[in-house]
Amino acid sequence: MEEKKAFSLKRALQLAGALIAYIIGSGYATGQEIIQFFTSYGIYGIFGAAIIMVLYAYMATIMLNYGYHHKDLPYQGAKTGAFTYYLGKIFGTFLQWFTPFFLFLVFIMMAAGAGATLKQYFGVPQLVGSSAMIILCYVVTLFGLKKLVDIISWIGPAAVIFTVIVSLYALASNPEGLSHIAENQHYLDQMPKATEGAHLWLLAAFLYIAYNYVGTMPFYVESARFVGSAREAKTGGAIGICALMLSIILLALAHLAYLPQITGLDVPNLYFTEMIHPVFSLLYIACILGAVFTTAAPMLWIATSRIAPEGHKNYKIALLVITIIALFAGNLPYASLINVIYPISGYIGGAAVIIILVRHIYDKIKKNTNFEKGRA
Repeated sequence: MEEKKAFSLKRALQLAGALIAYIIGSGYATGQEIIQFFTSYGIYGIFGAAIIMVLYAYMATIMLNYGYHHKDLPYQGAKTGAFTYYLGKIFGTFLQWFTPFFLFLVFIMMAAGAGATLKQYFGVPQLVGSSAMIILCYVVTLFGLKKLVDIISWIGPAAVIFTVIVSLYALASNPEGLSHIAENQHYLDQMPKATEGAHLWLLAAFLYIAYNYVGTMPFYVESARFVGSAREAKTGGAIGICALMLSIILLALAHLAYLPQITGLDVPNLYFTEMIHPVFSLLYIACILGAVFTTAAPMLWIATSRIAPEGHKNYKIALLVITIIALFAGNLPYASLINVIYPISGYIGGAAVIIILVRHIYDKIKKNTNFEKGRA
């Protein structure tokens, strides 16, 4: 019989922090991801973020609830079971292997991004910077998912809080900038869009979930085993996703208030920190690197645990081999492969979100029908 624990807000918040940390990545910290999915659609992008926040939070609670109720299964069992239960044997099995492979490619890309950041701002050779990030992820991942969650659960929220402070300062410094969105439409037209130029703001918001959700599924399922109840898991998920999306809305609003200044910048968020003080820019660079680490390290864990689950005698060997491959893969044309796989992952993610939601609704209806039959 499952042991019931008193609800702990601390555990729920720790889970929320870990989810935020895993999702944000360098795209959030630099601002590029926010521009592509939300800012570039103007005020409608804000509406899209607000609408999709509810769906995103609900989808997170579905997988976290599954993870908690299957926490007694081995690491691999719970994770793979979620794919096949919600997505069927064929599609689910495909994603069991596609997702870790895709995340491994993203892991290499993120390490390369960390190297590029260190080179641009501190003159550190890119190979040294990317290798340092990979080795750091390897060392932390050696200790397993529980330790990883403990570490990233405070780094991610710190990065988001810092971003919120910077966004609020920017908005307070130029609130009238929001009244010029219409006349600055030509700047919005220059920005990259998730829908490849089309002004489909609600689809772009949905694609934000689609690109993130499938890659996050293994982390949802496994991180839920560290809470004390299903209520904690669902509360942590809802808090984490809502906090993330609210920070995205604030950041997108700040972008819209400064369209002439930030359009075309590689790291638009740095423009806001430089408004405050150069020291804030240095802190924000550290924030970007922290966001890379909190996403990259769990990706390395997911890729490794697909080959050898944590606790297996070959886990550390598999982790070492994958890390060595990542160290040498920087010179391979993986970027071209990612450019092919990334758009595909969006379509796959969108299909998966819809199928999981339909399966969840079906389970709810079936459960209620059986309950009514039992009462009859």
